[in-house]
Amino acid sequence: EPAGTRPVVSHPLAAELGVDPDLYPRVLAWCLGGVGAMFAFTLLRVAHPGVDVDWSLGTQAIAVALGSIGGLAIGIREAEAETRADELQRQNERLDEFTSIVSHDLRAPLNVADGRLQLARGEVDNENLQDVADAHDRMADLIDDLLSLARQGESIDDPEAVALPDLVEECWAGVSTADATVETTADCVVVADRSRLRQLLENLLRNAVEHGGDGVAVTVGPLDAGDGFYVADDGPGIPDEDRETVLEHGYSSARNGTGFGLAIVDRISDAHGWTLAVTDSEDGGARFEFSDVAFADGRERRD
Repeated sequence: EPAGTRPVVSHPLAAELGVDPDLYPRVLAWCLGGVGAMFAFTLLRVAHPGVDVDWSLGTQAIAVALGSIGGLAIGIREAEAETRADELQRQNERLDEFTSIVSHDLRAPLNVADGRLQLARGEVDNENLQDVADAHDRMADLIDDLLSLARQGESIDDPEAVALPDLVEECWAGVSTADATVETTADCVVVADRSRLRQLLENLLRNAVEHGGDGVAVTVGPLDAGDGFYVADDGPGIPDEDRETVLEHGYSSARNGTGFGLAIVDRISDAHGWTLAVTDSEDGGARFEFSDVAFADGRERRD
């Protein structure tokens, strides 16, 4: 056996269940722990002065066997959980690498195309060049949304207290709103990743303006149950048959939409551990409800 390597204890049941061989010692430790626990229990039962029931040797053997099986089951479950966690970590690392490569490989030729377009505009006056510029802008939006969609599902590691009314005001200032209006009645402080919550709100506000028209009215308010908030508008709303697919990537009813905006909202909500529901607003528009939200102003999260 090569120096420095660890001997691996092979167990056919663990192998059949797909347990990583490196975790066999831990499974064995749980198994022996279960045996030890039941053996100690049988000794205490026999030695206890208040117990007059006679346990035969066979009964004690059965008890020890049950301990072994219980310990083995716990060990295998723990090993499976660690294996899944390791695999998820590897998948996330591969996803980060993939998105970085895609970002670079797509942006590089797009930047070259933009440069050539600017040169062409300086040499000729052709209305078709504007269509090319619009296509380039759409490609850039798709790349940005693709990267955002890939990254927004990552877990929230360092949440902070965020005043929802203040953040809504900041988001509204960054959205092209024309004659649209927003009202915030949710006077609360939520525990969230500020950057991701900002993108969630910006996507919903932009979605309301794009689909509800220049004069749409948007409301951000508290849920009646007190465990979250909603973003609603008085636009045309979302048809019942589209409620199940509206949060999927690629869905868009707008001609120039990328189809990623609401999918990103769903990813951000899920990363925070919130529950997202799509329904009708009181004015017949769209309403996005976020429940199971953690607050920093004294209210408890309702799980």
